[in-house]
Amino acid sequence: MKVKLVSRKGFIFLDLVFSITIFSLVLIPVLNMMLGSTLNSAAAKKTDIAVNLAQMKLEEYRNTGFGELLPVEEKTAFEDHPGFTYTVGLVQDGGISRVVTVTVFFQTASGEKSVALSMERIKR
Repeated sequence: MKVKLVSRKGFIFLDLVFSITIFSLVLIPVLNMMLGSTLNSAAAKKTDIAVNLAQMKLEEYRNTGFGELLPVEEKTAFEDHPGFTYTVGLVQDGGISRVVTVTVFFQTASGEKSVALSMERIKR
């Protein structure tokens, strides 16, 4: 009795389905990581801009006379940076110092975020 071996040339449909399934299972998490990384990078860039804008506003208040310090309670847009708004809070401490807090608001993919910087301004 002779046994004849049949050689397979090419792929069968089941091999292709199995290969595509494994490829998809590997590719989907990698794409999710890339998307998450891109979103986090964009949020970090906006946070960096917000910190710089808050620092800029604090410098403006630092160079303003003590008696001229005024709060900004409504969200006010930055002229040169659309999408960023700010408020300025003042807390008077006994009449010789004031705490100035600048809060910058901005939108990210996960919603509104804010950055707040404070300084103490002493009457001289």
